[in-house]
Amino acid sequence: MAKPGTKAARLPELLAPAGSFEALTAAVAAGADAVYFGGKAFSARAGAENFDRDGLIRAIAYCREHGVKAHITANTLVLDRELSEWLSFGEFLWQAGADALICADLGAAAELARRLPEFPLHASTQAGVSDVGAADLAASLGFSRVVLSRELPLSDIRRISEEAKPETEIFLHGALCVSVSGQCLFSSLVGGRSGNRGRCAQPCRLPYESGYPLSLKDQCLAPFIPEILSSGVSSLKIEGRMRSPDYVYRVVSVYRRLLDEGRRAGRREMEELAACFSRSGFTSAYFTGADRGDMLGVRTGEDKAKTADTRSFPGEGTAARKENPVFPLRPLPATAGGPFTLPPARKGPRERRTSFCFTAPEQADAARPDASFGKCLSYLPVGAYLRAAGERGARPFGVSGVSLPAAFFEGEREELRRDLERAKLAGASRALVQSLGGLALARACGFEVDAGYRFNVTNTLTSQLLRRLGVREITLSPELTLPAARDVCRRVPASVVAYGRIPLMLLTRCLLRDAPGAGCAACESGRAQKAPYLLRDRTGALFPVLPEYRHRNLLLNSCPTYLGDRKKELSESQIDGAALLFFCESGETCASVLARYAAGEPLGGPVRRAGVRFAQTERAFDEKEKNRPERNRYGKSIRNRHGDLQHPPLRQGEGDPDPRAVRRGGRSARKPDPRGRRHGEDDARQNAGRQARLPSDPRRGRGGF
Repeated sequence: MAKPGTKAARLPELLAPAGSFEALTAAVAAGADAVYFGGKAFSARAGAENFDRDGLIRAIAYCREHGVKAHITANTLVLDRELSEWLSFGEFLWQAGADALICADLGAAAELARRLPEFPLHASTQAGVSDVGAADLAASLGFSRVVLSRELPLSDIRRISEEAKPETEIFLHGALCVSVSGQCLFSSLVGGRSGNRGRCAQPCRLPYESGYPLSLKDQCLAPFIPEILSSGVSSLKIEGRMRSPDYVYRVVSVYRRLLDEGRRAGRREMEELAACFSRSGFTSAYFTGADRGDMLGVRTGEDKAKTADTRSFPGEGTAARKENPVFPLRPLPATAGGPFTLPPARKGPRERRTSFCFTAPEQADAARPDASFGKCLSYLPVGAYLRAAGERGARPFGVSGVSLPAAFFEGEREELRRDLERAKLAGASRALVQSLGGLALARACGFEVDAGYRFNVTNTLTSQLLRRLGVREITLSPELTLPAARDVCRRVPASVVAYGRIPLMLLTRCLLRDAPGAGCAACESGRAQKAPYLLRDRTGALFPVLPEYRHRNLLLNSCPTYLGDRKKELSESQIDGAALLFFCESGETCASVLARYAAGEPLGGPVRRAGVRFAQTERAFDEKEKNRPERNRYGKSIRNRHGDLQHPPLRQGEGDPDPRAVRRGGRSARKPDPRGRRHGEDDARQNAGRQARLPSDPRRGRGGF
């Protein structure tokens, strides 16, 4: 056991979810040390009931009365037009007495830390903290705690908890996203509902040609309580703001008992947890580092039969709401409360810039951009750069930088550092980073640093923050529309993605290992890069799956983004920088794309344009949640036995009332599944052995859910 006085010596905080006031009272009654919940805006679970401002004041007061901490979620990405409201919301929560704010937008969080230096800020798992460097950099931005990535094994969790400056928090129980948190754009770019904005349509739970390759079981770490208690973690989070008060009460009660007794779960506790909710059982593969082949699961009839009919939570009864809580509980300091204004537009000449992200040196050799592209920067993945430099004795043509993986773990950091130092000796001078960990590592190795499109930059404050941290070039999130990108670019030089099959997911569980015709041999031989495995959805759309760093995968969009024929709109939006992404394209295709882009010609075939129209799709989502009928078109209740909403119509094969909400590759509306198949139903006609090849005709590459 740990020495007295260390972070591991005290019992970790048990942090419970609350999507409603009844769920909050259930968490308190079950013995939670802290509860996390969100408001009506800026919550990553917009589908939960959540709390308006009066409800937040009462909920926070209720927690304080019962000696329970209240952690409020404001963990969506923020647009420029929302920054003032977000900061005002943070100041309101301080006045209401909230104990911490969970947030993901780095620029907004840094500004709030300046205004309210005493307000504890927790970096959401959406911030992608998975190594000591990222955790320490987050601490320098004002975060007192970091929520670690769900994919980390125990060894990395222990090391970060022991060595990093901020406190650490891990997910203990609940649903798992198949994509690394913060790196999923599937629902957004294909379905028009941004997971980074709290409105995920959960395409990972849908059937594909090979079954349910993206649907993971819920995580359960109940059998590993002694290891967790000795790891130094400060807080243990239970996922479930979309689940019922009864679920919250029963799950929190089990973990409260296990933590107090310092023991592993026995058969009785595991059965009790499975009776609350499971998808074909539980998984702990990320935590243990065990084989990940048994992580998949769907909600079956057997799972539902295990769910108990009786309610365990007695209800609010013994602890009613306080009718007139004190507000404000805390005064605002002198640094807060003033109006927020964005900096003025930049003046002077603007420089045209184009960055090229290649995956193979042959692409860089074939592309060879001319002077019409302005200032050019080219990058190769660090591994590909080293291989090319070793084979040729010099760096590939025109490539001056290396790109770091969007996610790497603490146990991989030292090897990646050595590779970066070798790349620097081989001639690389710039590093394209996609995360806080990558930024910290590249700076430590002495590179000029650029921030890529997967850094999730959506506003001016984050752009300015990265500039202060030494970042030279910034590519904005592909979720931004041109007007939203214009708001940033008129104040800070930045680029937008102008070509490429944008990655929709970064997968830690390798799809290629078990995919028909793929497997580890395909990755080792390079065949998986040149002729990628294609994941086919139920509409026939094809999504290429490529190998990534350390057996991870990139799931690419079925349809490329292209803005080469929209240069006038880009110029009018004051956007001077463009990023072109090449993944599985041949050298010939790269040269053809550059020629069309330089000439301002259409690419040919279907393409998606920039961004997601947040205002339209979010209004449609909110209205749909408010007016959702109690029965579906088959006359069956859409609520389960605990009164919770079950799978939304989008996932039941029903059409969406807003034709823009679900698009085929971001272009046209999805048709209902002609077989009426719903999530969780088996389909004997699925052909698991079928594999397609990447279509040479881009018109065949459209697709959606």
